[in-house]
Formats: sequence, C-alpha cells, structure tokens
Amino acid sequence: MESLIALLPPVTPQTIYIYAVVGGFLPPMLWLSFFLREDKKNPEPKRVILGSFLFGCLSAIFAIPFQGLFALLFPAASLLISIIVFATVEELSKFFSVQISAMRDRANDEPIDPIIYMLTAAIGFAAMENTLYLINYLNDFDLLNSILERGKRFFGATLLHIISSIFVGLSLTLSYGRRKKWRPILLPIGIVCAIAFHSLFNILVTGTGSKSVFFGFVLVWGTLIILLVGLEFLKDYIRDYLQKKEIETKKQTQEPLVSNPFGKLPH
Repeated sequence: MESLIALLPPVTPQTIYIYAVVGGFLPPMLWLSFFLREDKKNPEPKRVILGSFLFGCLSAIFAIPFQGLFALLFPAASLLISIIVFATVEELSKFFSVQISAMRDRANDEPIDPIIYMLTAAIGFAAMENTLYLINYLNDFDLLNSILERGKRFFGATLLHIISSIFVGLSLTLSYGRRKKWRPILLPIGIVCAIAFHSLFNILVTGTGSKSVFFGFVLVWGTLIILLVGLEFLKDYIRDYLQKKEIETKKQTQEPLVSNPFGKLPH
C-alpha cells in the first residue's frame, strides 16, 4: 500500500481539500448506490434523493456549531452526557433535514419512502462530517494514516449514521396509513432508539482497549444485518397492508390519494 500511496501527490495546503472531499464523499456514495438499488423497482425521483442528500450535508454543518456551543457552555460535562447530547443533536438534525427536503414532497407516496429518504440524508451527513474530519486529520497525519483512519470511518461512523436513521425512517414507515393514532407514538420511539444506538456506539469506540472498539464495529454490522433481514421479511407487509391502510385513511379524510402520507398531520 505504501508504494501505491507514494505515487499520489503529496498532502499540501492545495491538495488537502481534494483528498478530504474525495475521501469524505466517495465511500458514502458507494453505500448510497447499494441502498438505492434495493429500491430500483420503483425508484424515487432523482431530485428528491439529491435534495435529501444535500440537506443531510447541510445538517452536518448546522450540527457542529450546536455541539461546539454545548462544549463551550458546559466544559465540565461528563463524557457520557456529552456523547448523548452530541448524538441527540446529530439525529435531530438529520430528521429535520428530511422533514424539510422530502417528507412533504408528492413523491413521498409509498410506505418504504421515509426509510430511503432518511438513509440518504444520513449518508449526506456522514459524507460532510467525514470530509471536515479528514481536513483536520490530514493536517496532523500523513496520507497513509489518513487512509487507514478513513477505512475505520467507512465501516464504522458512516454505517452508524445509516443505521440510526433507519430507526427513524422505520418508525415513519410503520405509522404509514395510521398516522393519527401511531405517528405521535412511533416517531419519538424511533428517534430515541436512534439516539440510544448512536450513543452506545460512541461509548464503545471511545472506550479504552481494542475489545471495546471491536464490539462497537460488531454492533453496527450486526444491527445492519438484522435490519436488512427484518426489512426483507416486512416488505410484503409494508407494501401491501400499510399501503391499503393509507388509501383507507385518505378516503376517510377525503385527501387525494396522490398526496404524501404526512402532508396533513393532525395537531
């Protein structure tokens, strides 16, 4: 690997941002292409996917100042409290980015759509976060160490954001067609699960010892497999039963069938 890296341009003030952007955005885009292929039978419009991704990127930029403000106002806060607060800020930032960019779009007309939008925004968030992280990392370490560190974030931090956002998307999907009764319950549960999962991973990877980090990576990969297998078993229920419930709900409320499921929420 060192011989291949030697062929690349050295890290300089001029190339550091190029390396950071490529290293930050390219790997998450591979995850995005993988997940979008799962929705290839009835793909979402490119404008909605692009909007979710870009707003996910912006949410990372907005989350960082809030985290910095907390650290400034509460310098004596324990590591555990800081981890939970940071996870809460990031998960809420991703959720609201999807609320703004996709949830009220007319393309949001299938039960599975909220999951697609949430994981797309999560990948945008991870891409921007990784890029900003690599800019700082490249200033302190050589290119080889930065590539190795990027590999850890590809298999750890990026998946963390995807999985935690799937929890939120799944809560929206399961409340599809029954939003008056279930959404006020399921959505908070999904957000709490996302924050708890996010916090647990960060606790493990910031712990001392290689076993703690190892268990953190086992956590994200194991959870991802469980979620993907679970969604595979649930897909018929999601596609058929929840879709029918949505049609029944809209007929009762006299909403147009083409409108998105969360366009008119009860107060």
